[in-house]
Amino acid sequence: IHLLRNHELSRHQVSSQIFDDPKHLKEAQLQKLVHYYPSIKKNFRQRKVILSCACTREPTQCLIVENMDSYHYLLSIIPNDWMLICGFGARVTKQNILDPDIIDFHYHEGASIAVIQASKVFWINPATPKYYWGDIDKKGVEIFTSLKVQLPNLKLWQLGYQRSLKVQDDITLEMLKRKLSKSAVYQEIAMIGVNDFND
Repeated sequence: IHLLRNHELSRHQVSSQIFDDPKHLKEAQLQKLVHYYPSIKKNFRQRKVILSCACTREPTQCLIVENMDSYHYLLSIIPNDWMLICGFGARVTKQNILDPDIIDFHYHEGASIAVIQASKVFWINPATPKYYWGDIDKKGVEIFTSLKVQLPNLKLWQLGYQRSLKVQDDITLEMLKRKLSKSAVYQEIAMIGVNDFND
């Protein structure tokens, strides 16, 4: 408790100090500590959620992708007024991602200070148009469903899923013969032109 009265710490740091394990202290236990020692509440620091972001102009739309492979493939074709976010799997769903004190964007090259500020304002507004493109599997659906709780206007990125499903339809018989990587999906996505994003 002495540590918390004199230092700003996250739940994981407190857990490490008390139990020598960063994941031992659960949120409910933390709330009990705060209940019994209200003076320490001001020193609890929320853990940051670090996400990669690419944006070169003030954003009008945002695309959140599940992984770095998708993020890197889209970097060269996404329109300048789109904000591209890598959610790193379920990391993007971990905390209140609309809280500017929690979200920490690591910007790709080319983002000016004005664009960075505009993209943060755009991000924390739940009404701005945001899309999600993840893997077509159970985890991808779970991430979208979790994100939708915080971003009620979030939509699936139809173009990405249409191209992914086209590739999967084309390779269904092939998949029985040999294991295919995601490269076929990315080759199809690479065919998307900048103008296709607005269709």
